[in-house]
Amino acid sequence: MQFTMKFLKELSIYETVQPYKLHGFPDLSVEQQTNCVFEEIEHVVAEDVRGSENKGRIEEEGFEFTKVPTRCALSAEVFERDSLDNIVRDYIQETMDLVRERLNARFVVTIDWRVMHYSRLTVYHY
Repeated sequence: MQFTMKFLKELSIYETVQPYKLHGFPDLSVEQQTNCVFEEIEHVVAEDVRGSENKGRIEEEGFEFTKVPTRCALSAEVFERDSLDNIVRDYIQETMDLVRERLNARFVVTIDWRVMHYSRLTVYHY
């Protein structure tokens, strides 16, 4: 399948300044809220990667798939609840430990991806 998608434009400013977008500052102009400039790229190929999970490496692709058994009792119902219970908290911690070990990172930040409103955003760091 092919799509037209927006990507962050490769600008020289991003060599010295990280792209950013601020949320929750309605009094700022659009120019003050972000330095992101996007461009549309046509004919982007989307592929089903199931069965090819071992091909991508973070060093080359910027992402990778990792399949690791979890110690957490996961089910769809656990992730559909609005409350942050111990199962989700343990799963987030387990994921942070995995990322820290895989990337030899000193600092890892995750968010509770189930939250769609920034005022209720839960951020974890390790």
